Amino acid sequence: MKVKTKRKVPYIEPLQQTECGVCCIGMILRYYKSYQTMQELREHLDVGRDGSTLLQLKQLMDKLNFDTKVYKSSAEGLKDIKLPAILFWDNNHFVVLEKISEKYAVILDPGYGRRKISFKELKETYSQYALSGQPNEKFMPKKKGKSIWFDFIPIISSKKSLYIKIAIFSIISYFLTLGMPIFIQNLLDSVMLKKDINYVRDSTIFLGLFCVVYVLFNYIKNTNLIKLKVHIDKNVNSTVFGHLLRVPYKFFDIRNKSDVLFSANSCFVIRETFANQMINGLIDCGAVLFISYYMYKQSVLLALIAFLIFGVNLVLVALTQPMMFEFSKYLLSEQSKVQGVQVESIFSILGIKMSAIEDDIFENWSKKYGSYLSKYNTKERVNNYVNTLISFIQVVSPVIILCVSISIYIKGYVTIGQVMAFYSLSSTFFSLAHSVFNTWTSFVNSSVYLERLGDIINTEKEDDSKSLIKKDITGDLKLENVSFAYSSKSEKVIKNVSLNIERGQKVAIVGKSGSGKSTLAKLLVGLYSPTGGDILFDKIPLNKLDKKYLRRQLGIVPQDVSLFNKSIYENISMGRNDIDMDKIKKACEITQIAEEIESMPMGYHTIISEMGMNLSGGQRQRIVLARAILNEPKILILDEATSSLDYINEKQVSDYFKNIGCTRIVIAHRLSTIIDSDMIIVLDNGEILDYGSHMELLKRKGQYFKLYQANFNNEKEVHESVAV
Repeated sequence: MKVKTKRKVPYIEPLQQTECGVCCIGMILRYYKSYQTMQELREHLDVGRDGSTLLQLKQLMDKLNFDTKVYKSSAEGLKDIKLPAILFWDNNHFVVLEKISEKYAVILDPGYGRRKISFKELKETYSQYALSGQPNEKFMPKKKGKSIWFDFIPIISSKKSLYIKIAIFSIISYFLTLGMPIFIQNLLDSVMLKKDINYVRDSTIFLGLFCVVYVLFNYIKNTNLIKLKVHIDKNVNSTVFGHLLRVPYKFFDIRNKSDVLFSANSCFVIRETFANQMINGLIDCGAVLFISYYMYKQSVLLALIAFLIFGVNLVLVALTQPMMFEFSKYLLSEQSKVQGVQVESIFSILGIKMSAIEDDIFENWSKKYGSYLSKYNTKERVNNYVNTLISFIQVVSPVIILCVSISIYIKGYVTIGQVMAFYSLSSTFFSLAHSVFNTWTSFVNSSVYLERLGDIINTEKEDDSKSLIKKDITGDLKLENVSFAYSSKSEKVIKNVSLNIERGQKVAIVGKSGSGKSTLAKLLVGLYSPTGGDILFDKIPLNKLDKKYLRRQLGIVPQDVSLFNKSIYENISMGRNDIDMDKIKKACEITQIAEEIESMPMGYHTIISEMGMNLSGGQRQRIVLARAILNEPKILILDEATSSLDYINEKQVSDYFKNIGCTRIVIAHRLSTIIDSDMIIVLDNGEILDYGSHMELLKRKGQYFKLYQANFNNEKEVHESVAV
């Protein structure tokens, strides 16, 4: 079977930080006119947060019925490889090689789009390995699925009455617009025949009333259009943001936060495209057909000339549209990167200032912004050429029609009224045709934004089935051979961990950096699901519990906390009506933050800036601790969460949670905070290396002994502790 191919390799933009390999496979599939979605390819490959290897890409292409081969070659050797091929790039990336010659190469970089690079740059950046593959006899290209627009139609079509009103008033307005030339035709023909001044006067009055009615109907249409825009905006934004809040934590873990923000803010495209373009576009199509029929009935010759010019316009748009669509993809990708640098810089401004790297950050932003401007300039220049040509056709076409109609008027085939009507209608015809082309182009280009929004709404939400158990837990927690890997292709970061934690116990988890402590904490609160084993709360497996209901009974205080752009009072109470100011003050006194809050001009009503950036790290941490005290969680996870407290207050907080029977799991970096733990677990490379009390572990002189020794840097103190 001969497989059809495209003229060029289509570009696919990555929406996850580590999916450049998946994008490359997607581009090659589309080159062979097979339209697997990115979601389908992600499910096949399961990239996770660590990316993919060339071997994994080969295995996926084999699975998709490609005959593949991995080459180890120099840049010169790439000339003998069947293209397109996937190249290992700069030792950390994948690109598609589309074309190569003695002087240059054309690559599709998932991060930057199509690039023409010198052979020298190819030699410097190509990392010796290439994957080439061609479809075999079992290959069956997948047809295009439904348009991404269909995912949004149920969201925006609930107010059918508004659409009907807008359609009715739009149709009436169009008929009034089209009726004007016909009325003028009859007026001119009648005046030429009757030469009656009274008829002219009556016709002028009628024309005035005609204009008033036209303006009135247009006003009503536009009023309803505004209502529709508000309705679409509300529905789309509510749906997208509501869905975004309910997707699994993994979604955010493998995506750039600024990319997610950029995608969520793309909702305006649906409002503008659907409200402005779709309804008008459909009515414009109807108007074009109506005018075409009327012109054909009036003069076949003039109608055929108009249709021929329309055909030239259509071919021009069809030829340039794929190129403009690709430009739109590049531009959107660059725009997202520029915003990413800006957002990252604003939230990291303290580190930037402390490191005095403002110039470096600005240079990085300038490069990305320069790349954006370059692509914007290219797109607009091409757009300008196309629009100039279309505008020229639009202006010249009625003149051509007028010249031809005058010549046939002289021969007596049409009346002067028909000449004027045809000229006026042809102007409207070409204007509406241009509008139809613009609508088509807008819908195609807006698909770039919709792909990003689709990435959000097509991601499955966390399981919130009614069959899940809503249980008030006591604080007993058990882990049975729990393992976890970020993807099915990556190594396990938690390996066969078994624990039995009883209600009210204080359990500490220690280990070197990267040993899996924070990952284990996220597993315990259900942010990740184990890939093996079970986590049980009061003997009930986590996957059978309603996670939302469960998390309301859990507390987690991370080392690096962020707060909401609300008052301190609201950040602590979190909307609970059963909490009064006295309780909040008491919680703040326990966490040693009350005095600092009360010294602020607005006290507990002081507004915290975004992410809590107007407070110190210690203040943010203590506010979150105060929130945890008020919530009285059954299980509390503390990730070095008391580092901002002195010893007395740290003990006060610890005793408070102990007295209410709260199970505490402490991820410790400062070992002095965990000496009184009921059990200390030593984690190494995702496995439990040792466990026991502080004294038991010191006596064994294992990994904990070394950590404790390094922590205090006082071997004598350690030996004295062991002797005691």
